[in-house]
Amino acid sequence: MSNDLPAPPASKKLRWKIVGVVVLFVFIAGGYWLTGKIESALLFPAPQLSVDSDSGTKFELRDQLHLLTLPGGASVPIPNSVGRGLMAWSGFYDPTYQLLEPFESRETSPLLIYCHGNGELIGQWMDAFDEFRNRGFWVLLCEYPGYGSAEGKPSEKSIQQTLMYAYDIAIQQPGIDPQCVIGWGRSLGGGAICTLAEERPLAAVILESTFSSVGEVAYEQFGVPSFFIRNQFNNLATVKSLKVPLLILHGEQDQAISVANARRLHAAAPGSELEILSCDHNDCPDASQRILQFLTSRGVVKKEESATDER
Repeated sequence: MSNDLPAPPASKKLRWKIVGVVVLFVFIAGGYWLTGKIESALLFPAPQLSVDSDSGTKFELRDQLHLLTLPGGASVPIPNSVGRGLMAWSGFYDPTYQLLEPFESRETSPLLIYCHGNGELIGQWMDAFDEFRNRGFWVLLCEYPGYGSAEGKPSEKSIQQTLMYAYDIAIQQPGIDPQCVIGWGRSLGGGAICTLAEERPLAAVILESTFSSVGEVAYEQFGVPSFFIRNQFNNLATVKSLKVPLLILHGEQDQAISVANARRLHAAAPGSELEILSCDHNDCPDASQRILQFLTSRGVVKKEESATDER
């Protein structure tokens, strides 16, 4: 006489399979939701503005930098569905968009678009481009949605859209050469500039202390599978298809984004230049002179636009 138990009915097996699939789905969905929340907090800390209750003047929370002082200035509304703002063309410290005029006016001049790191605001960079402005460059600073007083929520897509709107308006301004727009991004800003390069023509790209992709960094540093990452900022894919001069700058001692990212980007972009600096992530020396030399050597700007001017 056999002691074997009867096999469970096929319907019971099916029910257990369904339960297993549901549990797996809930686990993956929960992990995706949780990593999304963590990703947003780490990738987009979005510094805000505080307001002095006596004067109403806006200051940046962390460094108390003076951002809004003048009451006027010519402005152009931007029809940005992600977050409306004003782009100020002269003398107005708008914390959403800022187009800085060159100190040396020419008939047409290059435009440098700069994108900052994830814990910064454009107000911290207002005085960082005198070297370029002395040489006739216009400089465009764009705040990320949700940062400072900018409306909207920061994401790869919303940042790309913001940059595209700003780019389209800036190149229409008298004095700007639309054929000589240069993108420079630091840290998260490198990802921002690469998203712009996917949709708008740039004459050259400078990537400083940035990543090959957020997905790779997440896996390397936290063991998070890249498919959980919503905002990939896949710079590696972008530089592979770039047809313009590319300069990559990175600190050898970078503890936030390892220098291996810079080497991956360099390897993926034949003809790019890689310069390894003796610094960490936030203490690298001013790269203005190196960038101007690079732009001249690659024929992006004329020699007189990178030569030292006497003011």
